[in-house]
Amino acid sequence: MTWDEFIDDAETSKIEDLEKLHTKQLLSKLFGVRARMGRIEYDSFFDLSENKSWNILNKYKKLIKQVLSTREHVPNKVEARKIRQEKARKK
Repeated sequence: MTWDEFIDDAETSKIEDLEKLHTKQLLSKLFGVRARMGRIEYDSFFDLSENKSWNILNKYKKLIKQVLSTREHVPNKVEARKIRQEKARKK
């Protein structure tokens, strides 16, 4: 996905669209937003609040976080390993 496509997707996304996605898809989008925001920070020598792309991505990040706050926790690699080991012990 190109930069412009990502910004357009972020600008037109609604909370209803995000609620239909799986949690891992939302996390992937969140990581993408953070990466692009970091790129804008790196390239910017001016006030970020005046940057249109920055504002769009910031609103998109808040939407994603709002949807993620309603989801259950996704275990990371270490947590998933513990869960699998405990299940194996119970058998």
